[in-house]
Amino acid sequence: MTDQNAIRDDIAFMRALAEEGRQGPLLGGAIMMTGGGLFGAASLFIWIGLSRGLSIDSWIQFVWPVSGVLFFAALFALLRRTPLPKSGAARGVGVAWSAAGWTMFILIGSLIIMAVRLGDSRIMGAICPAILALYGCSWFIAASASRRRWLYGVTVGAYLMALVTAWFAMQTVDYLIYAVSLFALVAAPGFLLMRQARTAAA
Repeated sequence: MTDQNAIRDDIAFMRALAEEGRQGPLLGGAIMMTGGGLFGAASLFIWIGLSRGLSIDSWIQFVWPVSGVLFFAALFALLRRTPLPKSGAARGVGVAWSAAGWTMFILIGSLIIMAVRLGDSRIMGAICPAILALYGCSWFIAASASRRRWLYGVTVGAYLMALVTAWFAMQTVDYLIYAVSLFALVAAPGFLLMRQARTAAA
């Protein structure tokens, strides 16, 4: 009987963890909103500049590094204000987003090194599809862990837009497509998650 009670207690504990993951808020929405909004605005700014005749080799090339510095400054401030996740699902999603963020950073650096080393700027065209694919992966993990069905829609959207940006790679319009994708598939879902977390904490 003792063994049966122990098994029953274990099952009840695992069920409680699962329910906690489904009902608890996902943290990090403010970071996603900030990143999507900031880099989306940077891509939009570059598209406007290129559409008006500026060269990508002009001062406009510094838009990405500046936006990166601003994001890391904002990230540091947001991390200090973000509470630690309590549910297993929230912790898992937080790890997935952190891993995706570092992977994006290393991936972009690797593509830049390859472009410089091989003297072929076309390699940089892989950045937008790769970043959106990584966002899709992160949203898929978030959707599975939290059982929020609408996040599956965001996942599919990120994967589809990765293919679209791949098709338009190295064309001026690709910056516009990427900007809209970041606004709709990163910043907007991040805002919704931030609102949900605040409502749950109230």
